[in-house]
Amino acid sequence: MPFVMTLTHSANALFSSRLLQMVLLAFSTTALLFSTVINASELASAQPKEQTQTRVTVINATKDNRHFSVTFDGSPRASQVISQGALLARQHAENIQGHNSDPIFWQGAGLFSDSDNNDVENLRTQLFEALSLLGTEWRDDHAALNAVESLVTFLSESTFKQRVAIAIDEDVYLAGGRINPLLAGDLILLLPSRPKDVWVLGAVKQTADLDFSPLKLAGDYADAADTLDMFGISELDVIQPDGHRETHRVAYWNEVPMNLAPGALIYVPFSGLPSELSSLNHMIPTLLQHRVM
Repeated sequence: MPFVMTLTHSANALFSSRLLQMVLLAFSTTALLFSTVINASELASAQPKEQTQTRVTVINATKDNRHFSVTFDGSPRASQVISQGALLARQHAENIQGHNSDPIFWQGAGLFSDSDNNDVENLRTQLFEALSLLGTEWRDDHAALNAVESLVTFLSESTFKQRVAIAIDEDVYLAGGRINPLLAGDLILLLPSRPKDVWVLGAVKQTADLDFSPLKLAGDYADAADTLDMFGISELDVIQPDGHRETHRVAYWNEVPMNLAPGALIYVPFSGLPSELSSLNHMIPTLLQHRVM
């Protein structure tokens, strides 16, 4: 399929009836997002008929402010988008280790909509409102308040977009996979280099950026981050770098060892939440599934 390629660089309280209404809206929004990601075929078919081009912004490093864009005439197949994106990422990758090394960490790759983000934005807004109320409720507990403020800072500095549910792996399409949908609209293709860290956030004294080790489990990282729960934690939410959400059991009586990939986000759930804010432990990991960087 013909396409036009352009290269660009860009840097990147009181609990009232209002609170109850917000919580009910949060349940509604997170229920919709839990089915989480956009179906790729729906993404293509939902575009207006006058849509004649598909624009894909390629990000080739999570801490790199350079963006590269590819513009396709019509609706390209997923394989075309990924192939052209990978070509750009490889051309402009830095610090490639060895001649045959692939600078793309495919386990952390993701495709996001840059034009259909109402649900994600609504969830983000409701989450910040709820965290503000939680901070007010916990204002006399210095450690808990610091955990909330640290989480707010992390979320404020992150970018969230609606994740598109397709395989983002060049080998899948080179092998002739049957699922190769048409794509349309404005999209963001994240093709990162391999990260060297794991994030721990939530009920920890300070959001922590820890060095990745293949020998460590989620519980090990949580312990290193200094959690608020004095009685121990039995389960953690893990968002793998491809957006997949997992529950890791980490207590001595229920531990099931599960692997983490570099770049994973570990959410330590808050305990003792006010009943009006009990949905926070669902809202936060749901939003994290849609984190671009």
